Amino acid sequence: MIAMASLLSVLLLADASDAATGVRARLVEGGISNSDYPVEALAAKQEGVATVRYLIDTKGRTSRCSVTSSSGSAVLDAKTCAIVEQRFRYQPATGTNGKAADEWRTQRIAWRLPDLAALSDPPATEPARAEFMLEIDTKGEVMSCRVRQSSGDAAWDDRQCRAIGQSQTFKPRIGPDGRAVNSLVLFRVR
Repeated sequence: MIAMASLLSVLLLADASDAATGVRARLVEGGISNSDYPVEALAAKQEGVATVRYLIDTKGRTSRCSVTSSSGSAVLDAKTCAIVEQRFRYQPATGTNGKAADEWRTQRIAWRLPDLAALSDPPATEPARAEFMLEIDTKGEVMSCRVRQSSGDAAWDDRQCRAIGQSQTFKPRIGPDGRAVNSLVLFRVR
């Protein structure tokens, strides 16, 4: 049985690429969760939207992250770039010649104060068999799926990721401007 556990209070909003590539880079690893919300920002009740620009190289690694529009909180801005550079990994973009190409990406991350109860996962009556991080597009469709916590059976995990991508749709998240935005969803299979 597949059950969705929780949506994140941290949203990946619309992103843009300034690369003239044949195919854009695709997120394959990395995400932001409620537990990433900096304690200092929680205590100060800070929230906002940080816009960052970073390079995705030909190996899919991120670097050179800089804040192009502040969330209004230096702590949230710094955390955004730290997470992007440490966790985000991509299938590299390909140029019109079919070879891997560098791509600059601009990404808006909305930091919204979560309910304090949502900062930790709710207690489960049974442990999750596996957890997946899903990237959801503005139509509510799964763009990518990665294993966050394996069941211990890689083949089973892969089958579940494929099944989730083919069978699940989600209500698109709405950004501060009232438009549908890309988002990350933590999905548990029990």
